[in-house]
Amino acid sequence: MKILLITILLLQTGIGIAQNIEITVLNKDSQPMPYAYILINSKPVEISNALGIALIPISKLAERDTISVSYLGASPAWTIYNNSLQETKKLSFKLDETGYMLNEVVVEYQDIEKLFKRSVKSTPQLNYNCKMNANFDAKIRVSEQKTFLVTGILEAENEPYSKNFTFRAHGWFHRPLKFITNSDTAKISRVLSAQTHFALNNIMKALEFSRNHMLDHYKPFYSYLGEKDNYKVFRISYPETINLGFPFQIILFVDKDTKYIHSVELEAISRSDNKNYSNIYSIKCDCEVYTHKKPLMNTVYLPVNLQYSFQTASGFRIEIMITNPSIKVKGRFSL
Repeated sequence: MKILLITILLLQTGIGIAQNIEITVLNKDSQPMPYAYILINSKPVEISNALGIALIPISKLAERDTISVSYLGASPAWTIYNNSLQETKKLSFKLDETGYMLNEVVVEYQDIEKLFKRSVKSTPQLNYNCKMNANFDAKIRVSEQKTFLVTGILEAENEPYSKNFTFRAHGWFHRPLKFITNSDTAKISRVLSAQTHFALNNIMKALEFSRNHMLDHYKPFYSYLGEKDNYKVFRISYPETINLGFPFQIILFVDKDTKYIHSVELEAISRSDNKNYSNIYSIKCDCEVYTHKKPLMNTVYLPVNLQYSFQTASGFRIEIMITNPSIKVKGRFSL
């Protein structure tokens, strides 16, 4: 009886394996690349695990589908699903990270995380009683036939002067955003507000995740991409966890002299209502170092020239550009 059960179990396991395509993502040195995004016909479907491996159900694939891999800071790679791949059920991608326009710097480090912590000055996120004003441009494509263009001024508040406010206990700008524009945004104001909130909060989340004394229990994957101009370039990849919600890839340009973060790039994929990965968004911004005179405010980063893009599998897409920000603290404008 035990032999029969074992045989059935092995057969079921074999069938389970046969129903998937095993995709392995490696760098040019054949090292695993964890938390890479796997896409079918440009739509995200899975991420690789800590060993750089992802399993894609054959049921999600049709002949001539395009299977591609996206990894921030690496050249994209793709292939066509065909009869040969149906038979082997194994696929390996080797991603090239040299195309990131970095200077030729060859450095061997045993511990990239330790190098990162030595290279980056810990700077808190911008998260205190304040108001922010900035210019914004937005392009919202609801469908192929309907696109909205919105420009104007953005006003945002971060729980200013609230008795319930706890220093750095809450995220960025929980109050409603205010858009001053001549455009008709009545039909899309909620979408514009929600996506701008999302952009602001996630760039702050990227900075928070990059702080060199936090989130060690999430076990991110660190990469050192080399140097560009006077900046060291690092990539931090986070897996999907209960707290993070979805996987992140973050690239930081760090000033070699001051150790402040100069700019941030972020990519992430999130799940839709049907629990499948289908939404992908990216953020880029420069980080302006801002030091308030009062010690409570400390040194923070203010996002400058923030570019935000969000798209869904259904075709909805929104692009937002936030420029020329200024912050007001207790009646005084700064920066």
